[in-house]
Amino acid sequence: MLDWEHAFYGDPAYDLAIVTRGRREPIELVRLVETYKAKGGTALKASDVRLYELCLVTQWYRDAREGRGSPQDVVSRLGQMKNVLRMAHADDKKPR
Repeated sequence: MLDWEHAFYGDPAYDLAIVTRGRREPIELVRLVETYKAKGGTALKASDVRLYELCLVTQWYRDAREGRGSPQDVVSRLGQMKNVLRMAHADDKKPR
């Protein structure tokens, strides 16, 4: 079953951020972006995806703070935000 409620045509970096979402398991973002491009997608930068990851996490945090989640959700979201920031920082330190 597909749920098209939130479907829209937008930035592909957002779609990849949905996949990665600052996961604890290592997802080689550069490889994901390169594979996406090789399969016919537009050229993206890992930093574009990281920005959307951060946006998603802050949206989840806001939802939890507004009562659309438990206190445990808030703590979990903060942990995810920490992961996204840590990975973005690591991306910046990688040689280009």
